Amino acid sequence: MIDQIKMILRNVNLLYIEGESDKQFSVRTLLQLLCENVYITHDLTDAMQQCNRIKPEIVVIDVGTSEFDGVAFIKTLRESNRACALLVLSNTLLELAALKGLVQQTLVKPFESAAFVSGLQACAEHLVEHEYLNFPFRKPLYFDDVFGVLYLNGEHVHLTPKEKKLIKLLYKNRHRTVTYSEIENYVWEDQSMSMGSLKSIVNKIRTKAGYSNMIRNYSNEGYKLTMDVTGETLKESE
Repeated sequence: MIDQIKMILRNVNLLYIEGESDKQFSVRTLLQLLCENVYITHDLTDAMQQCNRIKPEIVVIDVGTSEFDGVAFIKTLRESNRACALLVLSNTLLELAALKGLVQQTLVKPFESAAFVSGLQACAEHLVEHEYLNFPFRKPLYFDDVFGVLYLNGEHVHLTPKEKKLIKLLYKNRHRTVTYSEIENYVWEDQSMSMGSLKSIVNKIRTKAGYSNMIRNYSNEGYKLTMDVTGETLKESE
């Protein structure tokens, strides 16, 4: 579940409606470390337009600011969007009381970065539990190169250490053919590699992933990832 939550945070569209900066740490910086698709705005009119355009799965909003009426925005947003998960930052519990039943997570400032990360994880869990995910898990086959995890239709595919190392090597060099010697040095390290053992591992990965054409063998040369783990077909090497 933890791996899935990390992958969700990396792939969702997240809208951050930024108010007054927090003195302890930069929420913006932390979001950009955890999520790849972060959209930031300071204006509620623009925020509503962004919600309609990018359809964010998670919205983070600071209602503890005099710059705009965040509470009114959330109530308006919920009239048209019940699916997205809301993480609300506030100065007081009184502000949060007006949002009961409308948001998934709340944090009273000041707060630690760990508490903020936990709030984001709770939002991701909410999306999973209620099947509100819009992004393509979305993609049939996905490899998280940071954590070395392969997913098939959102489900974790168990890989042996050598299988994991091989697909990671192919992924990092996915726009070219990886030579047999490169594979032997990286996957087998100090051990010798037989062609039979290499073919066996490749076939096991293909079977587990459900795509027989995802890894292609080039005779007397090596192997290449021919189906990107974002679900798109990669171009053949020149």
